[in-house]
Amino acid sequence: LMGTGIDRAILCRAFELKLADLAGYSPHLHGCTYCGAENSAAFSPRQGGVLCPSCLGADTFNLDRGTIALAERMIETPLNLISQLRASNRQKSELASLTAALYAYHLELGEIKSRHLLEE
Repeated sequence: LMGTGIDRAILCRAFELKLADLAGYSPHLHGCTYCGAENSAAFSPRQGGVLCPSCLGADTFNLDRGTIALAERMIETPLNLISQLRASNRQKSELASLTAALYAYHLELGEIKSRHLLEE
């Protein structure tokens, strides 16, 4: 991966999102999981997707709308084309929070220690 122009953080998050999708735990990212409202900007691992301000629960955390759009693109984009995607440091951090929360809740894995190794 070194020297190939691939952002390892983006590749790891894309792989995690694709793996969750294949396992049947793909996060619902387009519109509020409950009411379908387009102004969704918080994620709930328990509800499996984004929620609007009216439907927020206790286990939600905010996501930038650009991060939500990027996560959707990562799921749709083949892994061999992931290197074309770009993300800000904030988006990378939010994507890491999203995938960690998704895995911790749905797969009951807790913290994935190998993630730190991959990040380094």
